[in-house]
Formats: sequence, structure tokens, C-alpha cells
Amino acid sequence: MLFRSHLRLLSRGESAGTDAYALDAHVHDAIYLGARFEYHLKIGNMKLMAWLPDHSSTVAYPEKGSDIQIILPKDSLRWLPN
Repeated sequence: MLFRSHLRLLSRGESAGTDAYALDAHVHDAIYLGARFEYHLKIGNMKLMAWLPDHSSTVAYPEKGSDIQIILPKDSLRWLPN
């Protein structure tokens, strides 16, 4: 599970910085749900759903069909046993 505080979506080519992992992804679908956006993303053959709160006035949100980068700060990743 990815939490919003640990996730950023950037346009491809934007700098992720050295303290984060950047994964190329494609926005398969973008759904506005009032208080948040729901994104259906594809990273290669893997599908991922991400929810981001709506801060319309301060954040640019990717549109359906966009190629983006998912940014995960290295210190925010925790591996949990099955």
C-alpha cells in the first residue's frame, strides 16, 4: 500500500532527486471523486491504484493518457512480511 505522504507524481523528465526512487508509469485512468483523485497507473505490466487529495489550487494533476514518474522517497519504503 502506498500512502499519499510517501508518493509524488511528476511529469516524465522532472527530477526526482537523489533520495527517491523514480518509476516510469502511464496514467490508464484518472477519476475525480470530489475530495480526491483516484489514479489507475501502469508500471510495465503491473497495475497500481493511487489516491491523491484534491489540492487543486496548488498542485497540477496528471491527466488520463499521461506518461509520468511515480516518486517514492527511499526512507518511506517499509517491507512487511506476508
